[in-house]
Amino acid sequence: MSDAERLPYSLELPAAAPVRIGDLPGMMAGAMHTDEFARVVAEDGIWRELRAMVDAGTLQPLNALTMLPHEFPVGDGLRRAVLLPFSIRPMLQAQGIELRLIEPGNGPDLWSLANAARDVGEIQGWSKRQAETLCEQMLCAARDGALVVRNPHTDLPVPLHKRATVRDFYELVTRDDVNVWLMSIRAPYRWVSYDEAAAEPRYIAGRRLWKLPEAIETIAAMPGFGVSADGLKARVQRDAEQQKLTLRDMEHGAEIKSDWGAVVLGWCLYAEDFNAWLESAGFREPYRLADDPPSESSQPGPVAPAEPAPNADDVAAPLPLTTGDVAFCFDGLRYSEAKWKKPLGDKPKWLAACVAIPGRRGVSETRWNPVLIGAALVHAGHAPARSVRARFQSRPMLIPWLDAWKTYEADHIDSA
Repeated sequence: MSDAERLPYSLELPAAAPVRIGDLPGMMAGAMHTDEFARVVAEDGIWRELRAMVDAGTLQPLNALTMLPHEFPVGDGLRRAVLLPFSIRPMLQAQGIELRLIEPGNGPDLWSLANAARDVGEIQGWSKRQAETLCEQMLCAARDGALVVRNPHTDLPVPLHKRATVRDFYELVTRDDVNVWLMSIRAPYRWVSYDEAAAEPRYIAGRRLWKLPEAIETIAAMPGFGVSADGLKARVQRDAEQQKLTLRDMEHGAEIKSDWGAVVLGWCLYAEDFNAWLESAGFREPYRLADDPPSESSQPGPVAPAEPAPNADDVAAPLPLTTGDVAFCFDGLRYSEAKWKKPLGDKPKWLAACVAIPGRRGVSETRWNPVLIGAALVHAGHAPARSVRARFQSRPMLIPWLDAWKTYEADHIDSA
């Protein structure tokens, strides 16, 4: 499913585990609403729809014991009946909910060695072959007793004398199991979740230490850059292997001279390291990483490459917009106002570079540079330049940004 087609809500379910019909309305309502009153109202409506579908014969409940069609799906019998996850996908899609099936041994708590290695690779920005190499190393470590693996029936560690037959698809590990092993061999990275990978960046002596894949994606997402993330990654990979790019370890920020070849994407660097490489590689300004020093009032995050945030000495600078402001101002350009709030919250790659002031949970909300959002919409083909220009001319919160938009449009966009 493409980003443009992605449904506004999602629900994760184990692929092989039946779902109790009595639990399904609460799951669906919870996926759609955070407000308690709205959730209760939605849950009641979904339950009525489910009963109507069963009465009409368009939904076939199963007996939880026999997994055969339920003979009397009424009242408590219907609530105790079950459905297989794949069979409810059309019903979820009709409510705007994307069904995400979790395969056995694929997290979020327990993973097969193969799936664990693949997830580490995806977080680190590795190739498929790199992840396979890690899996082979994990398999050897498990058989040698250096990596704890668990019995899939009990979730308890497999005894040492039985680890000689460990398989990469059967025995399971947790993140902690893998990280203890990674620490023991002094690996330069740890296995973190996607949420952790997107959390506060690491700072050493007040300087942000960027993960190399994160740096690549931030630059590639800047409006008008003209090179895809994969294309930029290939150039970085080649030059890093030839030691034309300074790389650093995650723990101390120390410069490394590595002969690891294809695993360079697992390292980190400072903004000045990457910016020096961008200049030497012929990429012109303003395509540079911001150093983004930490502060008490804002949580560091992806930084927009355009105008700095307003300050007391520059009273004429427009105030960056809140998430709600952006949703209102760009309503109807790619998303409706309501649907804008999900991508603005998730910050996909094409939006991450549009953040002007990163938010801090419970303290301040994210503020956005609307010129960069308009540029991203145009460059991605989601809206014509004239439609974006019309918003800057007509929406009160965008009018202070009109001159900045006209300048950007004149310099970077061929408009009709």
